[in-house]
Amino acid sequence: MQTHLLPKLLKGGISATGEARVMFSMKPNRKAIVFIHGFNGNAIKTWADFHELLPNSPKSEGRDIYFYGYDGLRSELIASAAIFGNFLNQLFNNITPILKDNLSQPAQRSSSFAYDEILIVAHSLGAVISRRALLDAPERGFDWSIWGQG
Repeated sequence: MQTHLLPKLLKGGISATGEARVMFSMKPNRKAIVFIHGFNGNAIKTWADFHELLPNSPKSEGRDIYFYGYDGLRSELIASAAIFGNFLNQLFNNITPILKDNLSQPAQRSSSFAYDEILIVAHSLGAVISRRALLDAPERGFDWSIWGQG
């Protein structure tokens, strides 16, 4: 049974390299998984067959799946973290343009759609970039940051 739409290049200049890909759930549950590769990696190739295996996993049903790309060889860490932080902020606070640009009309979601939870899966340098983005989030005024609450 098909649970996700086919993977597609994410429109909208979301990542530093433009390599972000997404597999939207056909029955979204307001949760997403974001994969970020490591040094000299690739948004899809680093994760082998995940883009084929995850849609068949009951645990990923309902979750939108993003594969985020960046230039691990030539980009500076702090800049990469800031761009990744912007991506996360857009997922949490301004997902509507991403949905409008990347979903066909029959698959569009309501204008009130928002993610309640985003799981970040990071490999190697991707873990450092994502950690830096999360640590910087409160200073940047990102209200979704768990470090900025309580």
